[in-house]
Amino acid sequence: LQTVIFLLFGTISIFVKTNQEWVIDFGLDYFCINKFLIYFHWFWLGYIVLINKDKLIWLFKLKTIFILFALWIINCLYIDFFCPHDNHFLLGLTETPFFEMIKTISCLFFVLGAYSLVNIMLNKHILKPQQWIENLNQCSYGIYIFHHWILMFLFSTNNIFRKQITSIASAYSLKFPVIIFILVLTLSFLITKLFLKTKIGRFLI
Repeated sequence: LQTVIFLLFGTISIFVKTNQEWVIDFGLDYFCINKFLIYFHWFWLGYIVLINKDKLIWLFKLKTIFILFALWIINCLYIDFFCPHDNHFLLGLTETPFFEMIKTISCLFFVLGAYSLVNIMLNKHILKPQQWIENLNQCSYGIYIFHHWILMFLFSTNNIFRKQITSIASAYSLKFPVIIFILVLTLSFLITKLFLKTKIGRFLI
C-alpha cells in the first residue's frame, strides 16, 4: 500500500507539472494545492524509508551508491540529449509526461543515493554530527517552507527591486545563484529560529 500511494502521487505530480492549463481551470493554484500534489510523494518516500529502514540494508552499501548515482547520470544525459530544448526546458521544466517521468525517476535515484551516502559516512564516522548540523537539521522543515516564499517575493512583480535583481542575475549568471543560495538559506534559517521561539511556530514546524 505504501508503494502504491507513492506511485499514485508520483503519477499525479507528473500530470500536474505537464498540464498547467488543467491546474488553472480547476483552481489548483489556489492555496498552492498544486505544490502539495507535486511534492507530497517525496515526503511519503521519506516516510517509507523511515519505517522500512531495517529492511533497506542494501541501501547502505558502497556498491549501491555507485549504481544509484550512475543511473541518475544516465537519466540526466538522456533528458539532455533527447528532451526538446524549448523555453520550458531552460526553466527546468519538461512539457511531455514521458520526459517528466524520466526526470522524476532521475530525482529518485539521486535522493536515495544521497541518503545512502550520508548514512554510510555517519556509520563510518567520516561525518560526525556537530551542533551546527543539529541546529540546521531542527530548522530544515522551516527552511524548506520559507526559502520558497523568499524566492517568490524576490522575483515577484510586488518587489520594487525586481528589475535590479533580474539584471544582476543576468549579468552574473554563475555567481548570482551561489550568492542568492547563501542569502536565502540564511534568511530562511533566521526566520525559522524566530518561529521556533513561539508556540504556534513550534507546532507548525
